[in-house]
Amino acid sequence: MSARIEAGVHGRAGLTCVDCHAGLKGAADFPHLERLNKADCLSCHKQRSQDSERSFHRPGPAAEGRPVPDCAGCHGRHDIRGAGDPQSRIHPDRLAETCGRCHDKEAGYFARITIHDRGDAEAQVLRVVEAFFIILIAALVLGFLFFVLADVLGGRSLDTAQVPVSPFISEDESFERMSLGERVQHGAVIIAFVLLAVTGVPLLFHLGQISGRLTEAGSGFDLRGFVHRAAAVMLVAATAAHIVSAAFTRRGRQMFRDMRPRIKDFRDAVQAFGYGLGLRRTPPLFDRYSFLEKFEYWSLVWGTIIMTVTGIFIWRVGLGLAVLPPWAFSLCVYVHGYEAVLAVLAVLIHVYHRGRTSPMNRVWLNGTTTGRELRLRHPLDYQRIHREREQRKRR
Repeated sequence: MSARIEAGVHGRAGLTCVDCHAGLKGAADFPHLERLNKADCLSCHKQRSQDSERSFHRPGPAAEGRPVPDCAGCHGRHDIRGAGDPQSRIHPDRLAETCGRCHDKEAGYFARITIHDRGDAEAQVLRVVEAFFIILIAALVLGFLFFVLADVLGGRSLDTAQVPVSPFISEDESFERMSLGERVQHGAVIIAFVLLAVTGVPLLFHLGQISGRLTEAGSGFDLRGFVHRAAAVMLVAATAAHIVSAAFTRRGRQMFRDMRPRIKDFRDAVQAFGYGLGLRRTPPLFDRYSFLEKFEYWSLVWGTIIMTVTGIFIWRVGLGLAVLPPWAFSLCVYVHGYEAVLAVLAVLIHVYHRGRTSPMNRVWLNGTTTGRELRLRHPLDYQRIHREREQRKRR
């Protein structure tokens, strides 16, 4: 063992066993890989450890049939050699073999991806992406929480439009807002999203108990990956069904036209903030879809596209690296992770952004709303129905 250490970079640097194994008194103290990664390796290789922590190589839960991702997994334990040493596990000629221990199918592509010593351009791109998402997440959370708190604590609900009650519309009359097909699509998105979050976010943050149970169940890590990809297929299928409906059905085309962003939506957003701050006496008047609903809708569209493209790249590295530079993989990992966090937070706030609607808005279940709810939440749509019925009565 001593000879192996002396032949490596640690031995040539004058390090001995106790530099890494200090405080160990007997065999019962071994192995201490978690401490080695988080303390001993970090004490000398802080920047290297930070690089690893920001990748999927950061130390995490063991997966069935796979080694625990740690420093030693790539660099070795005692015979650690520099990248220029032909016997090193990270020598260019042996890197594919090392990567193949975990990434057997596409080891050659993974060997091209940089974990440490990223170039200035790549590091700058990743920093910009990270800063962009942090600002976006903060703005989203604070913006939505503002409306929630203004509603629940300040009594400034946006669902209190002041328009006259129509003599042609009963307060308890039922109006369809979501067809059966739309509710099925919405249900599929809910199921897919929950599965994606449960199988993805714990892996992203290495949440100990959740990740551990996911990898212990069934085939462990492989089962988690299968469920995650199956949920992704479900989400894409629901999206495809929605696109077909929006393109080839009269109702779908009308819904798409109503959902398009307009200048009025930006005015409504400004007025809504003013109302929440007490600068306006009444909330803005919304049409069939408010600016919040449009924002959530297009966020889902954007998020689905981003997550699908980056997810395919992460799943099948060879497809992307066949035409893109190696740093594109790191970019996809960053975008996929931060977009996932953004999506989870957006959905959680989306569920609760109408604090006075208890326990929930049931439109996604029964597809209908009442005349009173339509008058308070979508007054312009309500007034349109009033005018249509008034004109029919005059004929």
